[in-house]
Amino acid sequence: MELPFVNIGILSSDGLFQIGGLEPDIATCWVPEATWSDFEEQVIELLQAGYPGCVGCGGPGAEGEWNEVLRRKKMSEI
Repeated sequence: MELPFVNIGILSSDGLFQIGGLEPDIATCWVPEATWSDFEEQVIELLQAGYPGCVGCGGPGAEGEWNEVLRRKKMSEI
């Protein structure tokens, strides 16, 4: 499987997601302290599992409504 080439740096789509960098506003899904390689590895694993057609392949709690505030709180406790 081949993924597109990506320039390494802060990866984001304004108002949707951000991988790494400084904490964005709460409307943006933020993945702190991650790299493109981390993201790529997870995406490949999900694709190999059949995502988006695989039930439960996102792990426990992945089927419910997303709560960015709660997720950031849990991440700060790690």
